[in-house]
Amino acid sequence: MTLSYPSFIQNFLTRWHFKYTLPAKKRATLHSVHLDISSLSPLMKNHILQDRYEFQERRLVQQCLTKDDVILELGGAIGFIGLFCRKVIGVKHHLTVEPNPNTLAMLRRNYALNQITASSPPTTMPRRSPCRH
Repeated sequence: MTLSYPSFIQNFLTRWHFKYTLPAKKRATLHSVHLDISSLSPLMKNHILQDRYEFQERRLVQQCLTKDDVILELGGAIGFIGLFCRKVIGVKHHLTVEPNPNTLAMLRRNYALNQITASSPPTTMPRRSPCRH
């Protein structure tokens, strides 16, 4: 038997979850990958905590990659897929390129949180000088 709440109670619980519960979450563990989620939006935190974050990408790497593969990840975001490849699949040769400096900072925090040092550390694209005409 499933307990069902009236819609106004369900609506209240959902609002409470997004306004108070999720903003208080600072860390999460998803498939043995520890993540610092403190600076993410409540919506992104919810995706991570509900195991929906990068679901298709995670399935793809599980089906296609082996520990002997060499990976170049373009757009590493917060580092979840790269860390998943390293920790779960056992990939040893992995390089992430992340052009957004704010996202790169989150990626580096997550690598440190998982005590993983990349053989080639996660890097950012060099800044372009303004175009001159």
